[in-house]
Amino acid sequence: MVASPPPVPGSAAFIHREIVQLLGLIAVVVLAFFATRAIARTERGLVLREAAEWYREGERQLEAGRPAAAVDALQRAVARNRGEKQYALALARAMALAGDRPAARTTLLALREAAPEDIEINLQLARLAATDGDLSEALRYYRNALYAPWPTERADERRQLRVELIRFLLAQGAERAALTELTALQANLPDDPAAHVLAARLFSEAGDHRRALEQYQTALRLDPARPDALAGAGLAAFDLGDYRLAASYLDRAPSHLPRVGEARILANLILANDPLAPRLGSPERARRLRAGFLHAARRLDACLAAHPDAAAGGEGESLERDVRAFRARLRSPGVREQDTVEAGVDLMARIEWLTAERCPPASPLDEALRLIGRQHGAAER
Repeated sequence: MVASPPPVPGSAAFIHREIVQLLGLIAVVVLAFFATRAIARTERGLVLREAAEWYREGERQLEAGRPAAAVDALQRAVARNRGEKQYALALARAMALAGDRPAARTTLLALREAAPEDIEINLQLARLAATDGDLSEALRYYRNALYAPWPTERADERRQLRVELIRFLLAQGAERAALTELTALQANLPDDPAAHVLAARLFSEAGDHRRALEQYQTALRLDPARPDALAGAGLAAFDLGDYRLAASYLDRAPSHLPRVGEARILANLILANDPLAPRLGSPERARRLRAGFLHAARRLDACLAAHPDAAAGGEGESLERDVRAFRARLRSPGVREQDTVEAGVDLMARIEWLTAERCPPASPLDEALRLIGRQHGAAER
């Protein structure tokens, strides 16, 4: 039998064979591609799982109070998964706890370049600056965190962060900046008496007793018998010099709370002994003036007798002369005149300031007379 000649290039059989070979090569390439991708995916999965395990190990070390070991574990986690922000944040926190705050800051700033409004990154930077006592930088990052877009469901967390900032500012003596943040906090308080009591306490710490009183009164409208609100309202009113309002709250507040018992006694002594109180009859005004003046004069006599040097050529000697002159004035018919009462209140306050300094401690009545003088404009020494 004669063999058939090989296919001539260009013939149908030749073309068919070439197509089959080409398809085979394509199939091999495709299979190789998918096999390589599957292997890469498997290897990547292994790396990510390893990173997650190192992250968990780092968290365990942090919980155990071993930040240096946590840093080592978390660096391994970050090296295996550089795209996971949670790992880098945990690493920065561990670095800070381990005492390497510059490295922590560098890590966080690198993260912030890609996400300048990220709440957690700005918050950690703020806390680092706060730990270092850097007021301006801490304030900047706290505010970056506060004014970033917050989900509605995190409103309580945002308020807590503002409270954290306010407390930091107060600790730094930055009352003006704290009051700015307190105004923002006040505008977003829920109808919760505890939230208003907290705001009131912060206002008091910042020196704004008027707005502290308003917040305590709001808390009392929500819960009229709340003990800490009654005490706080009474003390805020006391610090404002509104002793009648203070007594109305303090008389209902528990005595065991700080300052309540002392402030209640003083408020009631002031109300009972102030010669310049409104709507007093002339006989009662004169009685209060004489009683307060005689008490203060006796205290001055006792103090100067115990400290003769205080009377020699100084304020003590001047007060002794004023006391003698006022005794004579009290015996005159003008005792009921307004200027005599005002002069007596001023003299009592001057005596009480001197004797409190030279002969402590002062009795509650002595302190009440001093506060009466201050309330009516007597110049404190």
